[in-house]
Amino acid sequence: MPHQFALRVPRDGPEAIPRANRERAIAITPRTCTPRWGGEAMDYNIALSVLGDLGDLEKGRRAPARAPQPATVEASAAPP
Repeated sequence: MPHQFALRVPRDGPEAIPRANRERAIAITPRTCTPRWGGEAMDYNIALSVLGDLGDLEKGRRAPARAPQPATVEASAAPP
């Protein structure tokens, strides 16, 4: 038997949250929470790097330039 949960209505009434969203110009649509995750493992290095860059931008600092990644050369492409 599935769990039953009682829905609680906010003290300010059922329209309190949508009203607050409108006052803050927050648009909630059917596409607001569309997941784009395909089940792949999370790359924590990229996630932390992006969060760090966002923190720098919020503090008015420019995010550091990324060093170019070294190109890989296949053995068949190397000169004899």
